[in-house]
Amino acid sequence: MEDIGLVGTGPRLAAIAHLVDRNGRQMRHWGLEEASSDSVSSGDFGASGRRGEQVSAWPESVGEARVDDLADTPLIFLWTPIHRMRDTLRRLGDVLTGRQVVVHLSRTLEYATLTNVSSIIEQETPVPRTGFVTGPMVPEDVVAERGASAVCASDFPEVNDLVEEVLRRPRFRFFRNTDLAGTQAAAVYARILSLVAGMAAELDVGRSLRSTLFASGLAEMRDFVAYQGGVDRTTFGLAGAGNLHVDTTGTGGIDFRIGRELVDGGLDDIEAFRDNLAAVDEEIFGLLDTLASRARQAQLDLTILEVVDRVVSEEISLQEAVDELLGTAG
Repeated sequence: MEDIGLVGTGPRLAAIAHLVDRNGRQMRHWGLEEASSDSVSSGDFGASGRRGEQVSAWPESVGEARVDDLADTPLIFLWTPIHRMRDTLRRLGDVLTGRQVVVHLSRTLEYATLTNVSSIIEQETPVPRTGFVTGPMVPEDVVAERGASAVCASDFPEVNDLVEEVLRRPRFRFFRNTDLAGTQAAAVYARILSLVAGMAAELDVGRSLRSTLFASGLAEMRDFVAYQGGVDRTTFGLAGAGNLHVDTTGTGGIDFRIGRELVDGGLDDIEAFRDNLAAVDEEIFGLLDTLASRARQAQLDLTILEVVDRVVSEEISLQEAVDELLGTAG
């Protein structure tokens, strides 16, 4: 097989590189030099200096490349912030022929349109065969081979075959899914629920309410997955429940930590907090704004989403939010 292509930045892309390297593959990396500051792979953020996911240096088998060098790569893994996604894909589209496979790692949707990244790939490039890799693949666990897993969703069986071939490791479990739309929707909604869980943890509301939010959140995720054209069972797989669990346990994922920071002083000046956060991860509040607006338009009953959006919009206090969330069990 020819070299594997890597496009973008971030800890999950680096973790993919380690898996590919240990399977003896060479890689070409187009790092979007101007976008390096957008990576969430490192850096303190917020007042208390909680840190994001990190991985060690990329493997030596990763060679830097220009976008033109990716024309001959059969498989490309992609992560870039959503505000750069279309421009990045247009540049890729100029050199790709359509025979390649592009697999993204992005747990977000395009603001305003709620278009998922696989659809954006199809719109901006000649590539018809896309995939999405997600799940509880904590980068440092992947690199240390402690045991991790991920799911690849695609409409094409050969995409899963190709991804499994380059990622399979003794301590990395690979699952397949054909619900591409639902998998992307579940992974996105898990981020919103992780933000809420971080807020609840910092408020020290107790394990009972946090468990209630977890269960009720999965019910809301199921409804959002259906709205996005997915199937129910995807909610309870690695993209949904799996992501949500790993995002909210231990030190948690980046959205969980942002939720804690938000309660720990961020709500005192939400505009300044969001400006400060933008250097690390501007996506979560863009997602929150977009999803809450769409839920109201579509009359979706997503209570947890609505409550946290009202908190961030300073329409209700944290105590009022807790009181409302106590009524979300069902």
